[in-house]
Amino acid sequence: MRPSHPSHWPRRPATQLALATGVLLMTGCTQFPELNQSVSADARNGSFPSLVPVEVLRADAPDQRITDDTTPTLEARVAALRSRAARLRGTVLSSNARARLEQTPNIPAEG
Repeated sequence: MRPSHPSHWPRRPATQLALATGVLLMTGCTQFPELNQSVSADARNGSFPSLVPVEVLRADAPDQRITDDTTPTLEARVAALRSRAARLRGTVLSSNARARLEQTPNIPAEG
């Protein structure tokens, strides 16, 4: 007895080729976005950047390496940033300052 559906569909190379060709043909019919309109006139008419040797770029880059001190340094920085974030989440105004701001100002009438 034969199963009602094949386990590896499609089995024939010609069928696989026909399906792949159909998919490729359908993707060829898609509309491409107008990329020329997304570039400003200054950028389109501007000059190209000059090429420089990679040694010049490497000379300007900082020479940072991972050392034994890297992990403790980063952990200390993370702790300091978390502490700062916790302070920033707190209340900005004291209760006295907040009460003064909520009072209606006493403005003398013009006479």
